[in-house]
Amino acid sequence: MEELLKKIIGADQKVKSDFLVEIQKKDAKLTDLKTLLAKEPKEVITLIIRYEYDKDSQDNQQKTVKMIKMNMSKKKEDDLTKEEITTGLYKLAVGEYSSKTTAEIEK
Repeated sequence: MEELLKKIIGADQKVKSDFLVEIQKKDAKLTDLKTLLAKEPKEVITLIIRYEYDKDSQDNQQKTVKMIKMNMSKKKEDDLTKEEITTGLYKLAVGEYSSKTTAEIEK
């Protein structure tokens, strides 16, 4: 959890403003680190990893989706819903899904 929190804390030791903007779209009551940490751990992890995923490059997003599909035993051509991706991101973050090497992803 500490590593995830470091991703959203800026040099000024405050929550990054772009992260706050994103999470406030989901819950207007989330205004700072204190209100974020009052949430359930699963929700905090999900908000952070979804934020990281959304700001990642298209190429990295595609690799992550492939990794999620592999863990879900889906076909390459299967589409995932936004909810399936978010759930997959959470499962990757907590170790329920295994990470894959670049070679495994590109098979």
